[in-house]
Amino acid sequence: MHKQHIQNNFNKVAPNYLTNTNIQKITGLNIANLITKQNIKCDSDCRMLDLGSGPGSLLHTNLTMSNMVLYDISIAMLKQGINQQQNNRVVGDAITLPFADNSFDYVISNLMLQWVIDKNLVFNELYRILKPQGKIILTVLVKPSLWQLQQVWQEIDGNSHTLNFITDDELKSLVFQNNLTITEITNTEHIMQFNSYNNIMKHFKNSGTSITKQHSKGLYTKNTINKVHELYNTKFGLNGCLPLSYHYLAVVMNKGL
Repeated sequence: MHKQHIQNNFNKVAPNYLTNTNIQKITGLNIANLITKQNIKCDSDCRMLDLGSGPGSLLHTNLTMSNMVLYDISIAMLKQGINQQQNNRVVGDAITLPFADNSFDYVISNLMLQWVIDKNLVFNELYRILKPQGKIILTVLVKPSLWQLQQVWQEIDGNSHTLNFITDDELKSLVFQNNLTITEITNTEHIMQFNSYNNIMKHFKNSGTSITKQHSKGLYTKNTINKVHELYNTKFGLNGCLPLSYHYLAVVMNKGL
């Protein structure tokens, strides 16, 4: 997905992002639980990077970290962060990190990686900025996320109209190629329920995850929306609800083990 479009999307939804996020809250709690499980306490003697932070990956949790650097492509999202030091917010993309080698003890990242086309560049940068024995804790959407939506659109126009999510094995390969070691990994499915296809579209729009403009021509006509809703309901509807599945990996990895 085009970087400028992603940036624009998240800038637009930033004021209400914390209210409208759903899956991000769940995966953020997962990251917080893993931080606790790993007994990570990032005080004044260490540095932690929140990569693709939005207003802050841990804002939905009871966990706080000093010396946290929030890093995101959207300046509007960074401005929504609360209880964060202003000088610890940095704007930029994930493939060219403006940090020195071996400068972070820990990196967390909540549902950012799926947005990047060349994910190998991200892992290369993570390895570079992470200190020896440092840890990365991230969540990422993987196949078969949004499979119901993909199947419906494939029948209608032959296109999926979603991101091309990676597989578990592709993620593991990227980690191995960049000399990182996975110490814990889980695959979780979370199913959301909607009462109409219109509300599915609002869910994407309000969370900043709507499809690119170049792929949206003709998708929002009343006739098309009705057609998608009818087919979606026929194939997957149950008791007036339309399910939408998210699959995500929660991964802990180390540098130098």
